[in-house]
Amino acid sequence: MDSAEIAARARAKWLPFASMGYSSMLYDSGSHIDAKGWNLNLGVTRRFVSTGGELLVGSFFEYGQSSYDSYSEGIHADGSGHFTGGGIFVRQKNNNGFYYEGSVRGGRAASDYKTDAMNGGTTHEEFDYDTNYWGFHAGIGRVFDLRKNSSLNAYLRYFYTHQNDFRAPLSTGETYEFDDVTSSMIRVGARWSRNVNGCSTIYAGLAYQYEFDHEATAYFDGDSTLSPSLEGSSGMLELGWQVLPKKDGNMTVDVGIAGWAGKKRGVKVHAGVKWDL
Repeated sequence: MDSAEIAARARAKWLPFASMGYSSMLYDSGSHIDAKGWNLNLGVTRRFVSTGGELLVGSFFEYGQSSYDSYSEGIHADGSGHFTGGGIFVRQKNNNGFYYEGSVRGGRAASDYKTDAMNGGTTHEEFDYDTNYWGFHAGIGRVFDLRKNSSLNAYLRYFYTHQNDFRAPLSTGETYEFDDVTSSMIRVGARWSRNVNGCSTIYAGLAYQYEFDHEATAYFDGDSTLSPSLEGSSGMLELGWQVLPKKDGNMTVDVGIAGWAGKKRGVKVHAGVKWDL
């Protein structure tokens, strides 16, 4: 949404935007998951200005790929996956600094799983799956104007994502039934920004995130497997740089990096670009 808002600043018309990110994260889920991946968003957005503020609306297409290694009680597993989907978003910014935002999204996710388990000898197992996902987010915040061309953006956001259940036939002929997975989390934070020379802005931010529910369970022959969970707290530090077009320019760039610690640990890098035709 930040990349979309930057794109919409230039003209009062529908404008395209793109945003891409890469992450390398370590998740503590009772086991140990090391995941790497990238994602791409392409969309169109428009800004509507009124006497009370401005409204940002848009739609987007999303695609991403990932790979992972997991380690639990002497069992090593690895795999890769991808997702394809889309959604819509809206952000209302009032003249008093308050803003409200939300989005809905959905699509299809697919992945594969391969493992070597020590159980009186080495055994090998693998399966593939694909299923639907959907989610939404809602947020509220306020931008405070500070001295020396700087501002502080304080926000509170809630994220919800649901992935449907699925059945996976194993090479042994058995079939495991995987329950649906729900992620429910809240994030509170603040971002300080400063306009350096009229068209260049630097920013830094801190955030705290708590995952309420993110448990994965599988069933076979009436019994359930162990259920890894991502419930817990994480902290985030971000740094970034935005370059807005000059008077006769038409390209906008937004790049940033975020480091995470706690329940999930690692780094995320993103880059957004908009070209006004």
